[in-house]
Amino acid sequence: MFRKIKYYIETSVPSMYFAEDAPEKQKITQEFFNKLNFKQNEYYISNVMALEIDRAAEPLRSNLTKLLNKYEFAVLEENEETRELSDKYIKEGIIPVRYRLDALHISIAVVNRMDFLVSWNMEHIVKASTRYRVNNINKLLNYPLVDICTPEEV
Repeated sequence: MFRKIKYYIETSVPSMYFAEDAPEKQKITQEFFNKLNFKQNEYYISNVMALEIDRAAEPLRSNLTKLLNKYEFAVLEENEETRELSDKYIKEGIIPVRYRLDALHISIAVVNRMDFLVSWNMEHIVKASTRYRVNNINKLLNYPLVDICTPEEV
């Protein structure tokens, strides 16, 4: 019997659910949410997502809250270990310091041994160089590798 696959969902994914200005990604995202299979997989979000949603304007904030409340996502919390690892990603120039929350999303996924980090953030997270460099740091520090991908790839 196979173990469940663990997916960490970053904030850009539920945000794209409502992105009428990006209809193709919106459709893919809605299909992603419709196909979530909690019997075969585990899905996680973090308290960082809550911080980012709190910053969103209405009606997006309410829409995101309603969407996430429909699902049984486990919530991971940032802690000293995840902050230290995210600081390492920033120090190594993988994620710019002003996008600290992006580094934190990655570190939360890694420290909690997620198989996949799912994101639409193509600028800082879903990039070949980010995947490569993050996993190099993870190997050096004895953390597991993480596969960073879009909802379309899932």
